[in-house]
Amino acid sequence: MSRTEHEWRAEPYRAANGVQVRAALKALAGAGLPRDGRFADVGCGSGEVAEAMARRGLTVDACDISESMVDAARARCAALPVTVERQDARRLSLRPGAYDVVHSSWMLHWLAEADHAVRTMARAVAPGGTLVLQYSAGQPRADGFALRDTLRAVADRPAWRDRLTDAPIVFYQHPADEVSLLLAAEGLAVSPVEPVAQDLGAGDLDRLRAALRAATFAAQAEVLGDDTDAFIDECLAALAAAGALDPHNVCIVARRPPLTRV
Repeated sequence: MSRTEHEWRAEPYRAANGVQVRAALKALAGAGLPRDGRFADVGCGSGEVAEAMARRGLTVDACDISESMVDAARARCAALPVTVERQDARRLSLRPGAYDVVHSSWMLHWLAEADHAVRTMARAVAPGGTLVLQYSAGQPRADGFALRDTLRAVADRPAWRDRLTDAPIVFYQHPADEVSLLLAAEGLAVSPVEPVAQDLGAGDLDRLRAALRAATFAAQAEVLGDDTDAFIDECLAALAAAGALDPHNVCIVARRPPLTRV
């Protein structure tokens, strides 16, 4: 099963990745949220952000590529003004100018080509509205992609090469400066890009492994089974030796100017 065919599993992701939900909510709070209006959540996962925004008073349209995630988000938000649908962000469809807030966290780095998703999200922002975008691997292109290259080197070791043929390391770099230019070309005013502090388990290796199994190495975990933690440990050791542990998480906030009265 390839990464593009991998089906994200909602329960292990929800159980192990609270830190990513907290980072998303922190970014949204920092951007300033309206008390009502429409909110789009692209790559909604198991629905924690959608739920929080609906409880705040927003009407939410959420989407995710994973059927498991969509089902979990629908169950979580069943009594709230939240609509959840299955969408592939590579072919993302959002109504232009329909949303006071458009949000996507920890999704963009899974897309080989991000221009369509970025432009579609930008166009969906209403006058006076805000786009909040967080993802990994947002470093300048000239800095290279040591994290991905190191992980691929580990996956190519004899112990793992044949077993990971159908679960390659797939992780894409979308420099924040290039994404910002795309947003500006769609008429948004882009704030300075902010780095997002990484979380390496706060010294808790078991917690870190669980988070990596559920997200970064979810496809590999499906084929490696009980050997997944050994693979993760090799990856962490190799990344530390290469000085490549930094995932280069970034947060981009962009706003569409309000309509001017004549």
